[in-house]
Amino acid sequence: MREYTIKGKLHKVYEPGDKIPQGISPRKDWIDARIGDWILADDKCIIQVLRRTKLSNQQTVGTCTGTYYKDIDTIKKANIYSLCGKVHANNIHERKKPTKNEELFAGRVAGGQDPVKAYLDVYPAKSEKYAKRMSALLLKTERVDSLVNEKLKDTFDSLGVDLKYLIGTAKDITDSSKNDSDRIRTLNMLWDAFGVIEKQKITSVTGIFQGLTEKQLAEAKRPELPENV
Repeated sequence: MREYTIKGKLHKVYEPGDKIPQGISPRKDWIDARIGDWILADDKCIIQVLRRTKLSNQQTVGTCTGTYYKDIDTIKKANIYSLCGKVHANNIHERKKPTKNEELFAGRVAGGQDPVKAYLDVYPAKSEKYAKRMSALLLKTERVDSLVNEKLKDTFDSLGVDLKYLIGTAKDITDSSKNDSDRIRTLNMLWDAFGVIEKQKITSVTGIFQGLTEKQLAEAKRPELPENV
């Protein structure tokens, strides 16, 4: 016999060979069982029905080990309320094809909207704390990250911003600028969003354009002011 605690209450699973208490008469037609009925699962174990719900247009039966609509066993699932038996976070990580909501979410983030606000606008969530956690989780997945990058690239293309533009602007600043800190910060954002170089803190003009020769870099350095005598 196995025991599982669900919502503070102990539930038992009787295995083949266990002594079944008096009063427990398991049904074989478990698909029509009512809440509270004991049923004979396909693995020959006896378990009690705790829930009857409708998920994905399927009538399901819930027990202390999982949720089922066709074949039923008594192997404890990671998420007993999901038909696939997996926790929601695992589903998000393992999914290969983006959903419609994920496409909408990625489009909003690529357009500059705060990820938490984007999540709340797209998904039926009300908690900002939950939205913060889930939006961060989505952005870490390869499929959503790729979607955001694709939509960002479309935006860059529409504005005529490409690698040639970025390098050309960096070279112009390096060659001729006296004090262009505002443009450097803006350009740094472009580099970061475009994904050309690894994210890093750029503290000087020479850090932006690393393709210059040593001579060009020396010429581009700001001349040092003489010390006061």
